[in-house]
Amino acid sequence: MLRSFDYLISVIVIIIFFPILTPFVVIKILVDGLPLLYISERIGSNNKPFRVYKFRTMINDKNKIEEYINTKHPNGGYEQLSVNAPIYSKLGRIFEIFQFVELPQFINIILGQMSIVGNRPLPKKINDNLISQFSFEKLSSRMDSLPGITGIVQITGKNELSDSERLKLETLYCDYLKKNKVSKILRLNILIILETFIQIVLLKKLTVFKNLIIKEINN
Repeated sequence: MLRSFDYLISVIVIIIFFPILTPFVVIKILVDGLPLLYISERIGSNNKPFRVYKFRTMINDKNKIEEYINTKHPNGGYEQLSVNAPIYSKLGRIFEIFQFVELPQFINIILGQMSIVGNRPLPKKINDNLISQFSFEKLSSRMDSLPGITGIVQITGKNELSDSERLKLETLYCDYLKKNKVSKILRLNILIILETFIQIVLLKKLTVFKNLIIKEINN
């Protein structure tokens, strides 16, 4: 049922939103150049690597990007980059703010590599650094289910959360999936999707279901 829900929503998004996005993509290519997509190897469920597809939103200079990230995150925890960081292009910031950046990942969903809701898949380097910080068991527990485009962390603070707070929420979400029936999981995921949409449209100036979602996964 959950897989059917993901597949149905993904097909609808691709059919409706990709044609609408086409003019913006053309403008982005003209302004930011190629490559259009950023393809990154990530760690998925059961620690299996796979390729994630995103619109490229950063400058086309790998060395400058790595230098900036290493300066901001010398300990290698979860990346917490502000959209105002100098490594983003001007159009890239717009794609990040309105989360257009994530739309190509609906292809990952159709391929069965991701879900709409889940914990974000991490690059191997970050995953390994977090393992050394917390333990392999704790990092594995956050990926007991398929990774997602949005998730509990994205609607409850993300960059405002410490590494330990983020990992705790991600683990709670995976535990919730193990303990509850599909109908309850689907209800929670729909609330997370709605909250994500509300926060994107209102630029996180208002939350509606956030407290209800946090209460639900803590029960």
